[in-house]
Amino acid sequence: MTTKISKKVTVNIPTPELEKQHDVIESGASQTLTDFYDWLCEKGFVIAEYVKFEEYRDKQLVPTFVRPEKLFADFFDIDLDKIESERRAILEVLRES
Repeated sequence: MTTKISKKVTVNIPTPELEKQHDVIESGASQTLTDFYDWLCEKGFVIAEYVKFEEYRDKQLVPTFVRPEKLFADFFDIDLDKIESERRAILEVLRES
């Protein structure tokens, strides 16, 4: 696979996760999701999850501390750790050239 860095630089290393991220961005789906998330925040909504605390019998609903970027990546089945590894591999190739 080929990852085009700029008009002048192309790196021939596999970057499947970056390609997946690129496809999601190009489709406009990530922008739609971001707009919806921003709209929820403007309206005062929060994303929450049920958490079990020892002092309560039932799980309690609390705001999540998961970053929006992580939630979006999970939604689109994108592994942010793989993205970082692929970026580092590209940088390493660029440094060597």
